[in-house]
Amino acid sequence: MKKITCVLMLMVFIVSIVPVFSEETASDDSMETTAAASGDAEVKATDSSGPSRDTKNVMPIRAEARAMMKRELKAEVKERIKDKSQLEKAEKLSRAKQKELEGMNEAQIKARLNKLTIKKIKTAEDLKIRKIVAEKKEAAKEMYAVAKERYTQSKEEFKAARDRFQEVKAKGNDAQTIEVAKKVLVNAIDRLVEHMNKIKSQVESNENIDDNRAKSYIQDIDARISELGTLKAEAEAATTKEQLKEIAKKVRAKWTNFEHKAKVYSERVVTARVEGLVNTAKVLEKRLDAALAKIKENGVDVNVDEETAKFSASVEDAKKKVDQAKEKLEAARKASDRESAKKATDEAKELIKQARELLKQAHETLKEIFSKVREAGAKLEIDTAAEVEIETEAAPVAST
Repeated sequence: MKKITCVLMLMVFIVSIVPVFSEETASDDSMETTAAASGDAEVKATDSSGPSRDTKNVMPIRAEARAMMKRELKAEVKERIKDKSQLEKAEKLSRAKQKELEGMNEAQIKARLNKLTIKKIKTAEDLKIRKIVAEKKEAAKEMYAVAKERYTQSKEEFKAARDRFQEVKAKGNDAQTIEVAKKVLVNAIDRLVEHMNKIKSQVESNENIDDNRAKSYIQDIDARISELGTLKAEAEAATTKEQLKEIAKKVRAKWTNFEHKAKVYSERVVTARVEGLVNTAKVLEKRLDAALAKIKENGVDVNVDEETAKFSASVEDAKKKVDQAKEKLEAARKASDRESAKKATDEAKELIKQARELLKQAHETLKEIFSKVREAGAKLEIDTAAEVEIETEAAPVAST
């Protein structure tokens, strides 16, 4: 059973937050390595074959039992829950979710609890919406790398062809002008295609985008790539300036029609990544509960109730922002006009920005928690192999 002893451990999910639709983004799997490298964490792993090093002030923890522990509800909330199974469910909720129940009446609490399911998991990986085999993820990664390289190459070729076009145009050589104009147009099409391929590869490899939605995105992207392929062939076969101008108009119209969706798909990938970080934080809250309970059992006097509640609230608020962003992006995808699509996409981007800020706040709160524990003369030992119980809520089914 693997255990991690830490001062600032696992809260480094914040380090992996993607600032934009980035090309190289740290995965959730790299968080512990990132923490150790940054000096933000003391990392110590052990397995069942022997004791860990540096065990001074480290409290052993029965993580499997502690992770399943119930949190005491306020008396007024308990009085409004008549069903025993629902009461047990409520006691397993995060602090933030329990806080929500305090302002509800009996019927509202019942309805809210009915929408939630308690799920036993071992890692945040278990909260991913879909599972993608390693081979497919690697193939998507390779596809992205190729598309990125081709995009850069076509961009450079486009600039060179454009400069050359100005030169031959000034000389009045119509034959050369047509050939160079053809290269400019073909390179422009290639750039658009590789841009779409980059987005496609990111959608294919992201496990926090459901299958139906991912398939819908990919089918749409493939259809646009096919259309551009047809126009590229026409451009390569063109022999007159008039033909090239007509093809260029078609390319511009195709991209104008699709540009807002390309942005939606890009932002949806960013949103999915931030959602993965929120899931990591949710799991951390439960592991933190178990570790804190154990050090209190061992007689360490440390009160971090305010900080743990604050951490839970930040994570829950971040999740809400992510959910709202997903709704905005779906509205943008379905929008019939560019202005509405742009407005919804911009709102989604702002919501994700706010979600990242909330995760940063959670990060700062964790610093406070670990600082208090350290001042009390103890360390937290978090069992990363034990199961925890996380509340989940069914996501709406994607529609095409």
